[in-house]
Amino acid sequence: MARIFLLRHGETESNRDNIVSGILDSKLTYLGKTQAKKLAKLLEKENVNIIYSSPLKRALETAQEIAKKHKLKVIINNQLREINLGEFEGKSWDYVYKKIPNWREIRYKYRPKGGETQKELDIRASSFLEDIKRKYKTETIVILAHGSVNKAILGNLLNIDIKSRFSIIQSNACVNLIEMNDKGVRVYKINSTNHLI
Repeated sequence: MARIFLLRHGETESNRDNIVSGILDSKLTYLGKTQAKKLAKLLEKENVNIIYSSPLKRALETAQEIAKKHKLKVIINNQLREINLGEFEGKSWDYVYKKIPNWREIRYKYRPKGGETQKELDIRASSFLEDIKRKYKTETIVILAHGSVNKAILGNLLNIDIKSRFSIIQSNACVNLIEMNDKGVRVYKINSTNHLI
């Protein structure tokens, strides 16, 4: 079976300041850089064959920390970029909740001006996952992405509908451990952060 370590990037300035990032780049904080190093330490004894990352700097910087330990090149995949939240990017989450009081109830189907829907994110995350299933059978793969992307991947693997995926928590620098092959999927960890303690 292929083993997949599906990870979220370390803490960013936007995460810390409660700002909507989406596809905007936000720098890792000192804590975020420390979290990236702890992820690398956690995975240093794993026989990692391939590392994929979102093109966004926060994910790529986290992935590169892991890649150093394994002397691997990070493969950038645009399908792993965070959801585009259009008009809301760079604004505070408080602004979003004031502008759309029922945001939490409608976000799964809402398209911010200039952004994309969860369904569009789901289509590209699903396409990426199908490529991984087709290409790899026994390898250990690290995938460095974002909260919404990870929820889409996990939701696809576990047949969780789009609306319900928001109940999956994805903390900064968390680990999701998955094994899969043509016969099925096993999920061993979701949102594990023990390595950060």
